[in-house]
Amino acid sequence: MRYKYLPPLPFVLLAATLLVTAGGYHAPAVVAPATKGLAQLDWSHNEDRAALGVSQWFAWGMNSCGGNYTNCTPMNRNWAVAAQTFCPPITLLGNEPTNPEPAGHPITATLAASVTVSIEQACPGMRIVAANIHLNNGAADLQWLADYLAAYKLKTGHAFAHTLGIHCYSQYADTCLARLRELSALDYGGVYWLTEFAMWGNFPYQSGDELAKFLTAAPLIVDIERAYIWTNRDNGSAVDLVNANGTLTARGVVYRDWVPPTVRRVYLPSMARAYP
Repeated sequence: MRYKYLPPLPFVLLAATLLVTAGGYHAPAVVAPATKGLAQLDWSHNEDRAALGVSQWFAWGMNSCGGNYTNCTPMNRNWAVAAQTFCPPITLLGNEPTNPEPAGHPITATLAASVTVSIEQACPGMRIVAANIHLNNGAADLQWLADYLAAYKLKTGHAFAHTLGIHCYSQYADTCLARLRELSALDYGGVYWLTEFAMWGNFPYQSGDELAKFLTAAPLIVDIERAYIWTNRDNGSAVDLVNANGTLTARGVVYRDWVPPTVRRVYLPSMARAYP
């Protein structure tokens, strides 16, 4: 659903609060803008972060941030309790659990929930951004997320207390926007981190039109707290944001100039979440 008119904020908050009481309601509200980040493949060109105007990035490992946990978030990619040797403020847990290696790391939703609880116990107070699931498999991915949330609730006696990370790739924005709409079926009231995404559009693939469309519409479909685009440089592929000579591609210019909106589709009870 696209919102063309937003009533004054006090009315939005009052109406949304009343509807939440009736069983949960997502409504557009004025909040802090999403944080713009980079899923950075090429770490030999860290200057690309400034060129793209990003303040956050993440690493596909637990020991790759160099101690900088203000801007860099580590990942426990393989859902390994033993790999959680320290407790940074935030950890990305898992990577594309419905995709095979090397792109993802397969794991059942039930086992993933058990690992999540074990890591909670090892790192009380640490925020977990879990699953980082690739949504392009459609119903299978949604079912994995539903099973994961249910298994977590069964093990803990309460609803999922952290954040879900999601990925989506498509030539056209509408494909990923449709996947985001399907998330409304989940029993989940939290924010999302879009930990990988890319749209490359029609030939010539560096056109930024589809990316611009996605960036405009996505925050009004789900509450995206952070967005990490793929990627700075990938050997001249269609998803590159930066050319070999350091100039930005058309997609890179779109992302650099994107100002995350202050109006997002927010599940109001999620705005003050505590992490176990």
